[in-house]
Amino acid sequence: LKNTVSINTMKIKITKASNNRMWYDVRLGEVFHVRRIDSDCYWCKPDPEDPYGGWNYVPFEHCEVVKED
Repeated sequence: LKNTVSINTMKIKITKASNNRMWYDVRLGEVFHVRRIDSDCYWCKPDPEDPYGGWNYVPFEHCEVVKED
């Protein structure tokens, strides 16, 4: 089991995708709320309003943390 951390306010911005099969390939520049952090990726729910939508992962190297002012 990996150690995970729950996050309430953290956001990430997609900066790149390694190939066009990644769920976020067409969403470069978009910002998502982080729901969990694993050892190598963030987990977010692309459409939080969709009750049937699942969580998807984004590797650390494909995004940047959005700093709130």
